[in-house]
Amino acid sequence: MSVGETESAGGLRVAPLEAAVTDKHETYAERALKRQRRVPSENTFLDDRFIVPTSNICEGFFAATTRAILDHRCGLLPKNFESQMFLYANTDMWGMDDVQKIMQGNEQYEM
Repeated sequence: MSVGETESAGGLRVAPLEAAVTDKHETYAERALKRQRRVPSENTFLDDRFIVPTSNICEGFFAATTRAILDHRCGLLPKNFESQMFLYANTDMWGMDDVQKIMQGNEQYEM
C-alpha cells in the first residue's frame, strides 16, 4: 500500500483496551485463571464491509477470470486466455460486425 493508503487505513484501527495492570503478588493459579478468561484474539480493525470497493469494473473482471478458469479450461494457453479476457473486458469496443469484417478480411488473404 502507498503511504496515503496506509494513513487512510489507520483511521479504521480500533483503540486498544486498557493495559492490564499486573500485580506482582499474584500466585501462579491466579495468573492461569486470568489467562483463561482472556479473549483469544481481538480484531484491531473495524468491520470494513460498509466501504464500497474502489473499482467495481476491476471486481467484475476478476470475477470473470475466476469463472473462466474452470477444470474444462485448464488446457488454455496463457496467451489465448489473456486474449479472451481482453476481449471480454472490452466488449463495448467491438461487436459481431467487427468479427465478420475481420473474418472476411482473413478469407481474402488466404486465397
